[in-house]
Amino acid sequence: MCDRCGEPGFGLHGFSVAERPAQRLVGRAWEGPYGVGAPDAIQSLIEDIKAVAAREQGIWRSPIVGLATNRADGFRYFVGFETDADVAGLETVQIPAMRFASLWYVPGEGEVAGRYQDMLAWIDSEGLSRDRTQLDQREEFPPDVDFSQPLSLRIMLPVI
Repeated sequence: MCDRCGEPGFGLHGFSVAERPAQRLVGRAWEGPYGVGAPDAIQSLIEDIKAVAAREQGIWRSPIVGLATNRADGFRYFVGFETDADVAGLETVQIPAMRFASLWYVPGEGEVAGRYQDMLAWIDSEGLSRDRTQLDQREEFPPDVDFSQPLSLRIMLPVI
């Protein structure tokens, strides 16, 4: 099994634990309050980074990675892709190796927010603990994500 898929056997409701090696991502961040405009701003940012990644990457195309860090007045959402190259106008973020509770979200499974709530209950039932030292959540989108179609993505919460 590849290092992107997680442990075999998938737990209750498709949850599993996945390891991610240290990673260097390039991209941009959006910062703002929770609310109505945030999803549109993030979707627009993902589309922008998707276009840059398509121009910059070689044969293997990295997932588009979203990293959320919560704040009292909102959150920061970084969107990037893995590359060793410096890309003009993009920020570089170094992510240490991390362990995540993980779920492949597919259309028809309810709202993404509800699946995060289910994941929190699963984390507790497995005796795991959230690890918010680096970030609050990670999302992985296919490199060719199409927001005009039902959304599929991998949702992940850091755990120890």
